[in-house]
This record gives sequence, C-alpha cells and structure tokens, in this order.
Amino acid sequence: MNSLKRLGVSALSGWAGFVQQASVAVLVAIFALAFFAVRYTAANLSMNTDTEHMLSEELAWRKLDQEYEKHFPQYDNNILIVMEAATPDQAQDAAALLYERLEREQDLFEFVFYPNALALFRESGLLYLDTDELQDLSDNLAEVQPFLARLARDPSLRGLFGVLADALDAAEDGDRVDIDPVLARINAALEAVRDDRPYRLSWQELMSGDEPAETGPPGAGAGKPPHREFILTQPRLDYGGFFPATPSIETIHRIYDDLDIASSPGAHMRLTGATVLSHEEMLSVMKGTETAAVLALCLVTVILLAGLGSVKLALVTVISLVTGLALTAAFATLTVGELNLISVAFAVLYIGLGVDFAIHYCLRYREHLFDNDVAAEAALLRSRGADSAQTGVAPAQPARAKAGIVPAKAGTQSALMHTSTSIGGSLFLCAISTAIGFFSFIPTAYTGVAELGWISGFGMLISFVITLTVIPALLSLLPFKPGAPAGAVGGSRLVETHGGKILGGTAFLALASALLLTGLRFDHNPLNLHDQDGAALSTFRQLLADNDLTPWTAIMVAGDTAQADSYREQFARLDQVETVLSVADFIPVGQDEKLYIIDEMNLLLGDVSAPAQPGPETQTTGARLAALRAFREKLQESGRNDAVVAQLRANLAELLGDFDIAPAPDAVPAQAGTQSKGSRLGGESGDGGGSGNGGESGDGGGSGNGGESGNGGGSGDNSLAQLEQALLASLPGRLEALNASLNADYVSLDNLPDQLKRLWLSADGAYRIEIFPEQDMQDEAALREFVRAIQSVSPQVPGPPVINLEASDAVAAAFRQAFLYAFIAISFMLYILLGRKRDVLLVLTPLLTAAVITGGISVLAGIPLNFANVIALPLLLGIGVDSGIHIIHRFRTDLPDGKNILATSSARAVTVSSLTTMGGIGNLALSPHAGTASLGLLLTLGIGVTLVCMLLVLPALLTVVGKR
Repeated sequence: MNSLKRLGVSALSGWAGFVQQASVAVLVAIFALAFFAVRYTAANLSMNTDTEHMLSEELAWRKLDQEYEKHFPQYDNNILIVMEAATPDQAQDAAALLYERLEREQDLFEFVFYPNALALFRESGLLYLDTDELQDLSDNLAEVQPFLARLARDPSLRGLFGVLADALDAAEDGDRVDIDPVLARINAALEAVRDDRPYRLSWQELMSGDEPAETGPPGAGAGKPPHREFILTQPRLDYGGFFPATPSIETIHRIYDDLDIASSPGAHMRLTGATVLSHEEMLSVMKGTETAAVLALCLVTVILLAGLGSVKLALVTVISLVTGLALTAAFATLTVGELNLISVAFAVLYIGLGVDFAIHYCLRYREHLFDNDVAAEAALLRSRGADSAQTGVAPAQPARAKAGIVPAKAGTQSALMHTSTSIGGSLFLCAISTAIGFFSFIPTAYTGVAELGWISGFGMLISFVITLTVIPALLSLLPFKPGAPAGAVGGSRLVETHGGKILGGTAFLALASALLLTGLRFDHNPLNLHDQDGAALSTFRQLLADNDLTPWTAIMVAGDTAQADSYREQFARLDQVETVLSVADFIPVGQDEKLYIIDEMNLLLGDVSAPAQPGPETQTTGARLAALRAFREKLQESGRNDAVVAQLRANLAELLGDFDIAPAPDAVPAQAGTQSKGSRLGGESGDGGGSGNGGESGDGGGSGNGGESGNGGGSGDNSLAQLEQALLASLPGRLEALNASLNADYVSLDNLPDQLKRLWLSADGAYRIEIFPEQDMQDEAALREFVRAIQSVSPQVPGPPVINLEASDAVAAAFRQAFLYAFIAISFMLYILLGRKRDVLLVLTPLLTAAVITGGISVLAGIPLNFANVIALPLLLGIGVDSGIHIIHRFRTDLPDGKNILATSSARAVTVSSLTTMGGIGNLALSPHAGTASLGLLLTLGIGVTLVCMLLVLPALLTVVGKR
C-alpha cells in the first residue's frame, strides 16, 4: 500500500511539474481540443425522444410489446385529435372537414382514421343501434317527416316558423304533435342572440329525441364535454431531431385555423396521444434543462465568488468547468451519439458535480499560500523523498504573505506542487467514487439512465484530469494576491465539545427516519412526470377518467377466430373488465330485423334530401320579420300559456321590439349568414356578402364571424341572420347523414372497410382484442389489480396498463440493483485505497445515515420515488462519499497541529462544493417537467442532509472513536 501511495504521489508530482513548466503549451492544446469538441458535438450530437427505447429490449414485456407493434404498427406513436363541440352536429361536421384536409397530407401522416368518414358507418351506422333504439328513432322520424321535407325545400326562418305554425294547427285539430323540444331550443337561440352568445340547435338530438347536453366551455377541463369526435393519426417522425412531431402538430393546427373551426360556436380542437404527450414532455424537459443549466452556471459562479473569496480563483474554476463540459459532451457524442430524455440532464449534473474538484483544489492552494511554512515544506519534501536542497525551492514566508506581499515564483510553484500532491489522491478517490455511482446504472435494464451513467461517469474522470491540468496551468501564469485567509466552517469547536450528544441525537433521528421508510412509495403513473399544466396531458387525463374512452387498455393478440372468441369470453368474465372489443363487434347483431325497420323508415321518410339553396325572397329582413311576427301571432292564437310558450312569446316580442321602433326595412336584403348548399359549420355566406366559417365568400365582399355581417343593414339585421344560423346551420349535414343511413346493407367480415379491418386484423391473420378496465387506471391499486387479473387469463397481454406497471417495477428493481452495485463497489474501493480499514466504516456510517434521513424527510414531504428521481439514490451515494473522503483524508494525512478539522480548507471546500452542487442541480426543481423537478428537489434535499452529516457526524465519529 505504501509503495502504491508513493507511486501515486510521484505521478501527481511529476504531472504537476510538467504542467507548470509547459503551462502555455498545455493550455493551448486543451483549449484547442475543447474548441474542436464543441464543433464536433454541434455537428454530430442528436436527440432520441422515443421513450420506449429507454428500457432494455430484453425484458419479457418489452418483447411482447414489440411483437404487438409488428402485427399492428398503426397503433404506435399516434396523435389523437379530439374535436369537442356543444352539439354532436357541430363536432361531426368539424371533424369531417378536418379529416378531409388531413387525408391529403400523406407526406406527414402514415394514416388518418375517422370512423364516421367510412361509408360503413355513414350508410350502415343505424345497424349498430339496439333494435329498440332503432325502432324509437323510426317512430320519432315518422312524426317529424312532414316538417323535415318542408324544411328541406325551404331552409330559412320563413320555412322553419311556417312548419311550426302548421304543427300548432295540427295540435289544435287533435293530432299528436310534440313540438315542445324545438320550441325550447328556439328559446335558447333567441336568448343567445340577445346576449350575444354562441348557440347551435342540434337537429341530430331533435331527430333522435335526445335531451340537449348541459355543457361548459369546451376545453375548459371542467366537467364532461357534451360531445367528442376522434380522429386517429400516425405521423411520420424523425427521431434525429429534438422535436420529431413538430411538422405534424403544426400542420394539424394550421388546417384547423384555415378552416376557421374555432369560430363555430362551441367547437374546439384538442390534441393528445403518445406522440403529443412526448412532444409536450420534451418541450418541458428542454425548457427546464436549458433554464436550469443557465441558472446553475450563474448560481455556481456566485457561490464560487463567495466561497473562494477571489474573482481570479472563481474565473479559473469556471474556465476549467466549461472546458470539461465541452470535452464531456464530445465524449457523449463519440460513444453514444444521441441523448434521451434523461441523459440530456448530464450537463446540469456535470456543472453541479464537476466544480467540486476545482473548489477543493483552489481552496487548498489558497491555504498553502498562507500556511506554506517550514513544516509543510518539510512534509512535502519527505513525501517526495527529498530535502529542500534537492528541490531548490525556498520555504514560503508566512509573515510576508500575511503582510499582503505577492509570493515569489518559487512560493507559487511550491504551493501548486503541494496542492497537487496533497489533494490529488483524495480527488482521484472522489472521481472514482462518483463515477462508480454513475456507472452502477449501466448494468441495469433502464438503458436510458444507463446512458446517463456512462456519460456522467466518464465526465467525472474528465473533470479530475482537467482540474489537475487546467487549473495549475492557469494559476502558474496568473499572479494571485490572496486576501484574508478563508474562515473556518461555523461551529468548528461544537464537535469537540459535544461529539457524543451529536452522535446520540443523530442515531435517534436515523431510527425515526427508518421507521418512516415503510411509507416510501414508487409512483407508477408516468403521467405524473409531465408538465401538469400541459394541454395534451389534461385531455388525456379526461379520457382516462371515462372508461368508455380510456386510451389505457390491455391488448390480446390471438392467432385465429376461435382463439379470439375464447379469449373474449374469458376476459369478459373478469370483474376488473368493463368490456372487450374485437373485429367481431363490428358485425351488428339482428341485422335482418334492423334492415326491415330501416326499409320502413325509407318508405315513411320518402325524399328528405339535403336543403336546397334558400330563395333570395326568404333572405330579406322583411321576410324574416314577417315569419317571426306570424309565428308570434300563431302562438297567441293557440291559447297555450305553459312556461315554454310564454317564454317564447316574450323572447320574440323583445327581438321584434327592436324593429318596431324603426321603419321596417322590408326591401333591404339581409343575406349575410344565409344557409348555402353544403354548409357544415354554418359559416358560408349567400350571394350578398359575408364570409363565414369555412372560408367561402359571396359576391358582396363583406366579412364576419359565421357570416353574420353584410351590406344590408345594422345590428338588427345581423341579429336575424345570427338567429337563422343558430337554428338551421346544422340541418344540411344531418339531412345528408339521414339520407345516407337509409342505404344500409348487410355487414359481414368480408365487406368491412380495409381501413377499419386493419386496425383489428393484421396482415398475417392475427386478431386484436382490446380489453377495457372497469376502474380508472390512474389509481395504482386498480391498475395492479386489473393487470394481475388479465394476466391470470394469459401472461401474453401488452398494452399501457401492463407496460406502466411492469416498467415501474423494472425501474424500481434496476435502482435497487444500482444502489447495491454502487455501495459494494465504493466500499471495496475504500477498503483497498484507504490506509485504515476502520476508516471505511467511518466514511460509510454518516453516508448511510444521511440516506435514511433523506428517505424519512421525503416521506414526510410527500415526495414519492418515480421514473426520474429514483436515480438520486445511487447518485447520492457516489456524491456523498466524496465529502467523507476529503474529510478523513485531511484528518489522517495533512491536519495542521492544533487545528480542528472544521477549521481547515477541506471542510470549507466540502461546504462550498456541496452548496455549488445544490445550486447547480437544485435549479432542476424549477423545471415545468414534474419528473425533472422532483429529481432536482430530491437531490438538493439529499445533498443538504449529507453535508450536515459529513460536517457533524463524521467529525464527531473521528473525535470519539477515530482519533489518530
């Protein structure tokens, strides 16, 4: 051991002498290397944001998931477009327009799937209703058929109120005609016009007899939206960029804006799905990392200025830090080639940890400039096996230094030499121990963190070399005039006088924390790592809360029809399963009876075609006012005084009153906002002007929201046009859909559309079975129960619930493994390299104590372990042991006589380096990405607790049981 120590001291001494003699050449070479490293990194480093590749492909569930993706690749990396609207009519019309445009973007999308765009659902959609539901629909349509036919011929206010007037007459004659639902909706439309609020009457709800949904603003996130339509897309992604989904996402938003869907009352588009979630997560990670890196560098610099007490020493430290970071980035580019969502944090970790070596070096150098007396010089000579005559270096004069006189060149060389040889050994141990903490990730199945461990581990070794090269080279060229000596760590005599009490109190605290560790849990939900304010995440969580829509379903792949049917039955019997779907569910049951009902509907409805273009005579203000006045009179003649009719008369009177006080502009055309042929969102304009939603304009050139402005009149005219839009805008699409649905034909597996069939039946004949959970999969207990239940039927079940559970279990196991590897490796290293074997226990005891206390505080603070912050556990072991090595190495080898260990530069360096690490890494806690923030918070907490243990517990142990 002594020979090994002498060899190490000799190597450090030789290197220090070389660096000082060739300082200019060394610095030119290092800085040139760093310059080319930056250029190489910028040109070659890429980013892989595919989170699936962050766990080993050798895991059984990963192989199962990959096999599933081979059968059904269209479910990988999707963007789910959620179109929300106040009525089903608007949602369907908006989704249809968006789908039509997206289908043309084949360069950006592998496929685009909207179920309601398929001829199967347009023409045979009624077959998927229950027989009773279909019969009720038929009865409802039979009652309204005369009115629909008339409205199709005259889709205007005149036509609508004329039909309703005839319905009132029919009711007086004793016919069973229920027009109260439409009267209630007209009331709502009139009140919306009065209050200048958006409104659209849903003709689909009227035809089906459904009650109007009570809604809040779509996208507000409060409550369930009234109606949603879904478009599933698979974008073409380039993982070589930081944001591979950007072109696809931007295209979707551009088309949405071009179609002006947002101007349709209540319509709103939201994006979610794995690809958008990853995109949103990457944005928050990059934003947090960039901010943290800048703040880390600034905060570290401030702490350095305060801790080192010298601008020059702080500058030298920052230069070495930036140089080492450039070389580490080049190493990552050369050996890994790409960063992932976790390994991208290596820069912040390097800034927080790499600066430690420079701090210890600079503070020890400063101390030697003050205390480089004869004894220190003699110790240096003895360690080198020489005397002062052999070195030719004269001892420093403390009195001269304290008087503020710049030390001689020989004194500077002596201080640098002594610093390199006295601290180089402990710096080497620290570099190795921290690297071991990172390298312990490599053998685990968490390949994303393994890459971080590989990069950061070698980064610590690079930092060690840079510290012993760049800093002494710079200090040998830059004259340094130290000010007052650095003060001791506060409470330096506390340990000597109260060492036993400190150990007793710490033991009690550690025991209490150990009891709390039973409450330490692992958060299995990866969504909790995202920016919780993200739009994609909020949409995804709303879908998860609805078991009919949840994207977190389990999947079974069967080899043939018989096997698929068998599995469907077994899964359906489980209490944890709500429903099971397969391609067989797209073959309606009871088709013969349903087709018969549809044939009857066809005969009863006759020719209810899409509305013709409204006649110009119906689009004048006078014609519209005449229709409203006539209907108001009809209401009065009916003698009805129920609440609906009374309210309707009052609303009509209020609207008509605005026109009664002015000359009736019967001759003034009010063509803005008329219903044109093919209108879907109620925004196309007629001949007279206004451009509407959908972008078509008329001859008059005016523009407005939804076509509500024109050249014909003032605000009153606009109110009438707005009312017509509110009541009739969705009618054309519903009549088109109704006509199409009357063409239903027998559905079989053979005539299912290929676009639908390939979602459930692979090209090689595999059948896809989707299993929907009974409970919300965001609940960990429900998730585990569901996964275990379906795995009891077959272990060959992939899908998000299985992946989330298995991945979290694999990650937790990986870090237990990493912590064990790090602990064993560090303990073995300390046992081999520390002079006294008892010192191994003295270093590890406060370290493990700090780990237990950190865990206890985490439980009390409600900080669970998760996929991101769990790397803190083995990392804290590697970081914390550094402080212990410096303290015990100084205590054993170079503690000045009569000095308390906390009064040395080593204790100050431990304090400053821990503060810089906390200042560097702690900025991660400000990241909008919750996972990154929890990592920064846990590391900051752990480093703070470790610092206290190393400054109190370790010195107390040395005082009580470890005296020299």
